[in-house]
Amino acid sequence: MSKTITGERRRAIVEALKARDGGECWLCCRVMRKGKATIEHLLARSLGGTYDLENLVLCCGGCNRQLSNRPVADKWKMRRKIHHKAQEERLAQAARDRRKSLGIRPKAIRLKAADDSLASSKTRSCGALPAEAK
Repeated sequence: MSKTITGERRRAIVEALKARDGGECWLCCRVMRKGKATIEHLLARSLGGTYDLENLVLCCGGCNRQLSNRPVADKWKMRRKIHHKAQEERLAQAARDRRKSLGIRPKAIRLKAADDSLASSKTRSCGALPAEAK
């Protein structure tokens, strides 16, 4: 088998991987722009990996460089860690979107508004002495 794949064969593999996995990077879960997908070997070619579809995934360029020739187990550990972080970010964004759709203001704004009302009540109560104290 040749060391690299080019042209029509590469396009066919990329399309097959997109159909199987969607257009997301295997490691960071970001949707890849057209033409930015790279082919990552789970078992690196330098360690005996092949071009079988079971051994291939799509990655963005940065993630592909980050994975490089690491052992398969290390790649899966990295993926679990990054997927967990990405899942937390997606859940947080969904919660923000839900609060926004319900008309609930974010906590930071409510706290600031509460601080402003406390500050204004303090200035009102501290500004002048009551009439009976004079």
